[in-house]
Amino acid sequence: MTTDEFWSIVERSRAAWNPDHADGNQQNQLKLLRRLLSALPAEGIAGFDEHLIGLLHRAYRWDLWQAAKTITGGCSDDFFADFRGWVVSMGREVYEAALGDVETLASAAATPGVEDVFFEAFSAVPEEVYEEKTGRLLEPSLEHPDEPAGVRMTEEELAARFPRLWAARYRDG
Repeated sequence: MTTDEFWSIVERSRAAWNPDHADGNQQNQLKLLRRLLSALPAEGIAGFDEHLIGLLHRAYRWDLWQAAKTITGGCSDDFFADFRGWVVSMGREVYEAALGDVETLASAAATPGVEDVFFEAFSAVPEEVYEEKTGRLLEPSLEHPDEPAGVRMTEEELAARFPRLWAARYRDG
């Protein structure tokens, strides 16, 4: 599976996105993603999962974690995994923008129809569909990094480093 094919599936899984109604967008996306992956051969599902894992690992960075913490007011390691799943689920444009400038997540999180910035179930779909199709577990192809990339900051540094995220946090909450 190519990178473009991966992102095409993610984008098509968002076809039922309703910006006027936040409740249900993630469930609708899961249903479509499941259907799209179920139509692939086992190797295609494994290829999708490999791309997904690679993107999740690439996003395992302190600046993204600190952006998640700023947006939500706190973010454990488990919730950070769910946050990274949400960033990928929002599509290539949001993902690549976030890796270039984490402050773009302030507007992504405020996108009409976003019900939550944690999307745990998104990352599990390829494994579930693969197991249903083959009767076997999908073995992870990549090791999770031990530590996030980049530099961890103090809370005081967050406001100076991420003024748009910081402003959005206090404006919304």
